Amino acid sequence: NGHLARQGKIGVPRPMDEELARPLLPSAQRLRDAGIAVGLVYGQDDHPVPYSPIHSKYCIIDDSIVIEGSFNWYNTSVFSHDLVVIVNNHQVAQPYLYEFEQIQHCFRVYY
Repeated sequence: NGHLARQGKIGVPRPMDEELARPLLPSAQRLRDAGIAVGLVYGQDDHPVPYSPIHSKYCIIDDSIVIEGSFNWYNTSVFSHDLVVIVNNHQVAQPYLYEFEQIQHCFRVYY
């Protein structure tokens, strides 16, 4: 995690409850405050530090709208030259929905 790297604590073991107690990014907190489930995804328990192998950046809306790209979901990204693709197609959304289900079953997801 970037906040630990800045503190010089790369690879320092710490308990999962400490990781989950960290404040969310403001954009994620606004989603939670609006009643939207925000899940934090972490890998398996065999890592000494909480680690998320997921770097995907996509959103599925109503099982048919897909938003995907290099765009980071926070305010400063609106000033970057990132790629974002928006598609409204149920057939295109199916592989994304499948991947989302796989993430739910194969990783540790905390809501």
